[in-house]
Amino acid sequence: MPRQTRAVRAAGLALALLGAGLFGPPARAAAGPRLVFLDAREAAAALSAEEADGYFNRLQALEMSAKTGRGITGEGLAAQRAECRRRYIEATLDFTGEEIATLVRVVTRIHAHLQRNYPRVVEPGWSFLKLDSHIEGGLPHTVGKHIVLSPRLLAPFAGGRIGERDERLWNLQAWLLREQLHVVQRRHPRLFERLYTGVWGFRRLDALDPHPWLVEHQVLSPDVQESVWIYPVQTADGPKWIWPTVVLGESRGVRRLLGVPSLVQDVRMVAVAIDRTERSFALRVDAGGMPVVRRLLSFQEYRSEFPFSMAPYHPDRIAAEGFAQMVIRELMEKTKEGEPPAAAESVDPRTEELRIWFATHLD
Repeated sequence: MPRQTRAVRAAGLALALLGAGLFGPPARAAAGPRLVFLDAREAAAALSAEEADGYFNRLQALEMSAKTGRGITGEGLAAQRAECRRRYIEATLDFTGEEIATLVRVVTRIHAHLQRNYPRVVEPGWSFLKLDSHIEGGLPHTVGKHIVLSPRLLAPFAGGRIGERDERLWNLQAWLLREQLHVVQRRHPRLFERLYTGVWGFRRLDALDPHPWLVEHQVLSPDVQESVWIYPVQTADGPKWIWPTVVLGESRGVRRLLGVPSLVQDVRMVAVAIDRTERSFALRVDAGGMPVVRRLLSFQEYRSEFPFSMAPYHPDRIAAEGFAQMVIRELMEKTKEGEPPAAAESVDPRTEELRIWFATHLD
């Protein structure tokens, strides 16, 4: 079977692939972004590359089972990690022509706006690889410079016509914007660290004494930096340091019997209590030696700091969600040009602060 995947220039491919008008009449093509669609073999090479080591070499057994949909095998952690990576490699797929057409059209829709207002975001180009939906719960994520998508995510766009204002189309654009910003964060970590520490008030710790329960139940995101980021939450009793993170909770039903937690149903965002010591920071534990945690989304003092994020477990994720929301709002306003003006929405100060930072630093 011929290889389907190649680097393309959106201006030409959009016209060639979209003649049927999946989203209605194709717009006039302009000089567009450079897109790369890895085939299954190229995707496997990307997952085998050294740049993926920082992710696979930090995974633990429980999350590897959750991330691949079945119990991990292997004698010892090193063998289990090698098995986990093999499962990812074996799950690589080719993109279909329809999927390529969809992604070309969606990226073309947002590229001109990004190039004009946030050119640093499109500097690396757009590179995609495809994994089967049982990997990472079928959720979009990144590996190195590549955005990883699944058949489950792309299925709603197969065949038929998708209207220009269809909510599914806006959702796909938001996912791509978020993941592309993760690619940029990986290229410019020091730039974003200035946002996290200087503007938001996070503090980066190179290390924190590990707790066995937290290590066993960790859920690492393939998108975010390795460092531990702690935050001083202002409460009625004064500032309290917390570590926002993600863990696997207790599995239920069949999954509990099989010992394979769900990456969707069993994931919990938590705030781990951190104590300031004379020289550094330490996890707070209860009388039984367990870490003191609470549900992150119930921590209103923290959530109010980042109203634009539904998953504020890491500053990389908070920034990516904020960026995607901001750009989608700007694009929606452009599509409404010529319509009667709507009542002006009040903008949260934190949201406006982030908009100004992006406009200043991503130009």
